[in-house]
Amino acid sequence: MTNRDRCCEVYVAGASCNVQRTQDFIKRVRADPQLYVAHDWTRDAATVATPDDQLDQDTREVLSVQDLAAVRSCDAFVLLAEPGPVSRGSWVEFGYSLAMLEARALLDHKSLELLAATLEARALLDHKSLELLAATQGAPLIVVAGGERRSIFTSLADFECANDDEAFAAVRGWWLW
Repeated sequence: MTNRDRCCEVYVAGASCNVQRTQDFIKRVRADPQLYVAHDWTRDAATVATPDDQLDQDTREVLSVQDLAAVRSCDAFVLLAEPGPVSRGSWVEFGYSLAMLEARALLDHKSLELLAATLEARALLDHKSLELLAATQGAPLIVVAGGERRSIFTSLADFECANDDEAFAAVRGWWLW
């Protein structure tokens, strides 16, 4: 199956203080038949409008798990970086996507198959470890829009784009290539 046979799942991380920017980018993803929104965290307006420290613990945990699950399963991760010290959550998600990339680089797929296939490995590795190893095999394309040089870690992204238009073109072009 080639990329053209299925849609590219895109996760868009952005600042809740500028939710409109994220919604605009998500709207563009939805309008493209080759792209699919992995998870739209902006849909719950009440949650988005509430500062993180004012959400109850259960809500915070549920939202965190949903967001990281979408980052883990997406084909392309886009960080819409904001100027200034805002948007901590989207930078956590960016770090999570980088960790998946690093883990994938460290693990050779064939070695993983061999390891998981042996009885010894099954005895040594608990279920969570095997899930983590399997999850790293599909690290996403990582795109940063508007955050060039905001952090040394943006240099690890596949694309550092000056604006949202360049970021959208990078995702679409990569998927259709």
